[in-house]
Amino acid sequence: MNRPIALALAIASVLAFPPAVTTQTFVNPALAPRAESPAPPIPHAPSGAVFRISGVPTEENPEQREFRRWKDAYEWTQQNPEAFRIAVDSAMRNPGYARDRMARNDPAFVAVGLAAIAASPLEWDDVLENVSSPALRDSISRYQDRFERRLLRVRRQLEGYPVAIIATGSAVESAGDPKDRGDDGKKPLGTGSLGVIVGTPVGRFMGRVSVLSTDAVAPADFGPMILTPGSGPSLSAGVIDWRNQWRGPNHFYLSGSAIRMRSPDTDSTVARATVFGAGALLARDLFDRPFFNTHVALSVEAGLAARFLDGDIRQDSAHFAHLFKDDRNVAWGPELGFALSFGRLTAAAQAYFLGNQGEGIPGLTRPQFVAGLAVSGELISDRVRFTPRTESKGRVGRAAP
Repeated sequence: MNRPIALALAIASVLAFPPAVTTQTFVNPALAPRAESPAPPIPHAPSGAVFRISGVPTEENPEQREFRRWKDAYEWTQQNPEAFRIAVDSAMRNPGYARDRMARNDPAFVAVGLAAIAASPLEWDDVLENVSSPALRDSISRYQDRFERRLLRVRRQLEGYPVAIIATGSAVESAGDPKDRGDDGKKPLGTGSLGVIVGTPVGRFMGRVSVLSTDAVAPADFGPMILTPGSGPSLSAGVIDWRNQWRGPNHFYLSGSAIRMRSPDTDSTVARATVFGAGALLARDLFDRPFFNTHVALSVEAGLAARFLDGDIRQDSAHFAHLFKDDRNVAWGPELGFALSFGRLTAAAQAYFLGNQGEGIPGLTRPQFVAGLAVSGELISDRVRFTPRTESKGRVGRAAP
């Protein structure tokens, strides 16, 4: 084969079957872009993950993974309360950034997202509708309750605790087991009061003091001035009320008043008395929703109540001395009630079944019913913040950038 023909065949073979060429690019490590390390996810199983329990692989179904997601996220918030607080603050200031961090599976923001679902009744129901197992549904519901309460506490810390000074006007009337037809303890009692309401992580506290009253002297047959907490003469009666979210008794009150009572022996005899009241009740909301632009709520409660009377009343009058002999001045028993609120107007009714050691006391023991209307309004309202908000503009300490 001559030289030109051999050269032509060599060129043709190279073009038809090019040799494999390995290339390598060298980059200055100082100038190379850093690979973004993935954010450590909340320790829950992704779709299709295999868990090893006691060394045996077990496949979790979607409902079990959903339960695991809620459980592990809530446990993370318990272990990292400050990171969760900062994430909530960040999400409130920059929702777009929070959504981005959730997409990256940032544990703090995933927990915030689940807390937001727990606080939304519609999304709450959507999660539970996709779970057919009653046991898993109940377990997820309990974690949703805990998430909602934790989010509420954190938001109150960030936004501040609500404080309001209120004015309340009420008119109550009682009906029960009167001693005779001439009983005047069943007539309406009007009371005006000033108070303060403070919302805290452990519940709502209210303190109220009577400033106006239609009756300066209580009738001999007791009635609403004794039964209704916080009722009494001007600047001589008050009540402290605490409501929380406990599953057990969640409404507690303590009341006190210094009153004067007219003796049935003679209208000119007036005896001084000190009245203390206490109650521990289980309250539940049957309805609590906005109705157009007005908030409407219906609640019921049941529990135990007690009334304690002492003072000069037990010595100054033969009538009261007879009623309260042998330490019968303490009466206690069941208390039932309901309240319907429509905006600032509240209609309520309470039923008392108090008893003591001896004879019944008209207007106090045996079945007694008190019903009334109250109108309240805020004079001053603000928020008091004890925890400073973070200075960062939406960013929160995390593992991933």
